[in-house]
Amino acid sequence: MSDGLLKLGRRAPQGRAGVALLQSGFRPFFLLAPVAATVALAGWLLVLHGRLALPGALSGVDLHAHEMVFGFVCAVIAGFLLTAVKNWTGRAPAPPLVLGALVALYLLGRVAVVAEAMGASRGVGALELAFLPLLAVAVARPILATRNWRNLGVAAIVALLAVADVLTHVAAWRGDVVLAASARSVALLLPCVLIAVIGGRVIPMFTRNVVLEQGGFVRASTAVDLWAVVAIAAVALVGSAAPWWSQLDRVEAGLSLAAGSLTLWRMRGWSTLRTRTAPLLWVLHLGHACLGLGLLARGAARLAPDVIPPSAATHLLAAGAIGMLCLGMMSRVALGHTGRPLLVPRVAVAGYLVLVVALVLRVGASWRPALLDPSAASFALAFLLFLAGYAVLLVRPRVDGAPG
Repeated sequence: MSDGLLKLGRRAPQGRAGVALLQSGFRPFFLLAPVAATVALAGWLLVLHGRLALPGALSGVDLHAHEMVFGFVCAVIAGFLLTAVKNWTGRAPAPPLVLGALVALYLLGRVAVVAEAMGASRGVGALELAFLPLLAVAVARPILATRNWRNLGVAAIVALLAVADVLTHVAAWRGDVVLAASARSVALLLPCVLIAVIGGRVIPMFTRNVVLEQGGFVRASTAVDLWAVVAIAAVALVGSAAPWWSQLDRVEAGLSLAAGSLTLWRMRGWSTLRTRTAPLLWVLHLGHACLGLGLLARGAARLAPDVIPPSAATHLLAAGAIGMLCLGMMSRVALGHTGRPLLVPRVAVAGYLVLVVALVLRVGASWRPALLDPSAASFALAFLLFLAGYAVLLVRPRVDGAPG
């Protein structure tokens, strides 16, 4: 088998590096996502330690949260969806010129947000607001054209993220801390809904393909899977309103506890323990488990914030669920869609382990702030290790000569 792979590699079209960069959405956006995370975290630490002053309206924790979601996470979402929609519908949502325009808008947005934060005219950051609506349109068009109703919800999630982005800017311009808290909650929880939807489909499927060879079993989808997604969506809805009405805190707590329990319960029958020797699987399982644990912690933090700090719950979801699933899905998609065997480069596996360290440190920093710097550095390093292992294959053509 190894000889065959070597022969396949020799037949691969070499071409110039970058010739395939705009052939599929995962290529440019999976290159940009690790850079966005690293720059955002480095900037946040400089601000936190008083080494960088940002006089703009969107600054401090709001800027940190904004760029980690709308810079880093949305790059991963864009790369994944622009690739997956072609599989779902048979139609490319973004041919090279459209993809190039989306990449340019994304980059312009990052520059505009930083420029406004550093003191440029108020409103300059709004230039970034064009990206997500156009991404939603690009994703929705082939889905609507092929009546692929099952996946229309993902386009709706992108559209709702666009709304949350607008609200973040409006809150910053108005100095409205309540609206800012609402927007942060929505921006955190909408990717969690997407994880529940997509992860609930692909994690069991990917696992089934492996554990069947070991005599294992992965159960089929049940009503629990649907209720887990519904519960997380309910948490997102109530969480967006809770900053205005404190009476909703206990409602959100109950929903979060229910959503976390259902999310962990749906993993029963996924043969998680059988994935411990398969990095490409255990990182996905761990990310999904963090989704359940983070929701449980969110509920507990609403009821007893002195025991479970809200930041611990937030980062179980952000660094754990979202971070792990971003890293795992980028790894899987990039291998599969470049025609390569599903063998993760060792440097990228090291990135998985570093991300686990980053998660432990960041949750621990909710009690011991001294852990904040090493946690941020570890998170950035994890994605830079992914970049070290994947950058070359992201800019080179598929090894089998197929388009994409």
